[in-house]
Amino acid sequence: MIIQNSLCTNMIMLYLGVVICNCNFLLSEKVLNILKSDRRIQHVIAFISIYIFMLSIDDKTPKENFIRSLLIYIWFVLITKLNIYFHFIIVILLVLCATQEKKNKLDKQKYNTSIEKILNNNTFYLIAIIIFTIIGNIYYYNKNKIQHAINFDIFKFMFCGKSTLSK
Repeated sequence: MIIQNSLCTNMIMLYLGVVICNCNFLLSEKVLNILKSDRRIQHVIAFISIYIFMLSIDDKTPKENFIRSLLIYIWFVLITKLNIYFHFIIVILLVLCATQEKKNKLDKQKYNTSIEKILNNNTFYLIAIIIFTIIGNIYYYNKNKIQHAINFDIFKFMFCGKSTLSK
């Protein structure tokens, strides 16, 4: 059975998936070494995981799921570049969005309201999540650019992690 979920629910599932994936002690040592040392492989695995997850929970076409997966992956990369305060604000907004979404689905079943009305109720949360993600990234980007002024590289900042910024 295919479960239909909206963007908010998918983003929460991604967040929970990342948290659950931190149980990496179950993998072999050789696999762990590769996963720990190669950021490109980590990003490829992250995208493939999101795409497979989207295929398994959505009844959209593979092309639509690919595009949605790409957008969620980009958002995922962006939220990894936030300080703790922006991160928690986004997590709270995601929980509120998912709660509102569930309430809307129940209200739709109960009162037969239109789908457009339901979609518009979550628009506020999605816009707020995007705004906090952008502001948080600008803040974090500026902070790191000042810290690593001479050797700062935007590609390394976005994809390679904190330890490689000044190399």
